Amino acid sequence: MRWKFAEIPSKQHLEIKVTTRAIASAYRSLYSVAATFRGKKFTAYSAVRIMGPSGPHLSTYDTDDPIEVGKTTMYVITTRNEGVSAITNVTLKDTIPQEMEFIKAEGPTDCVFDKTTHELHFQSVAILQPGDKLTYKIVCKAIKEDLVKNIARLKYDEFDKPIIDEEGTAVYK
Repeated sequence: MRWKFAEIPSKQHLEIKVTTRAIASAYRSLYSVAATFRGKKFTAYSAVRIMGPSGPHLSTYDTDDPIEVGKTTMYVITTRNEGVSAITNVTLKDTIPQEMEFIKAEGPTDCVFDKTTHELHFQSVAILQPGDKLTYKIVCKAIKEDLVKNIARLKYDEFDKPIIDEEGTAVYK
């Protein structure tokens, strides 16, 4: 798009407002302005950062269900960024059922298990780019017969509420 304006009088200014609609996330120089003053050409550029929404998806499943008391199952938890912008400080907290004994866990970061609350706290992942995913694996041993529920909670900077996913497991004798 180009416009040509007549001479602007001294000590006057011209204001131009432009409204656009983004069709993708990007960081680009979208606008330039060129002017000639006393025979010299001047150009100014405006860089615009276009941010789209992030879209984390959280999913949990158990590898063995139902399971017998004394046997183990693994909870596999994945989060995938289905959006077009990165998410930051991605943190997973997982509550293991009281009827289960924590055996081990692995993930993209280290974790700490709190025996009192039965919660695993994984350290934050600094950034999760669009299309990328994180996988966590938690091995538990069934110690009491019941219908139990594993609860995963995902938090990140761009959203002020936890994303929650639950997986039920039947434990029998």
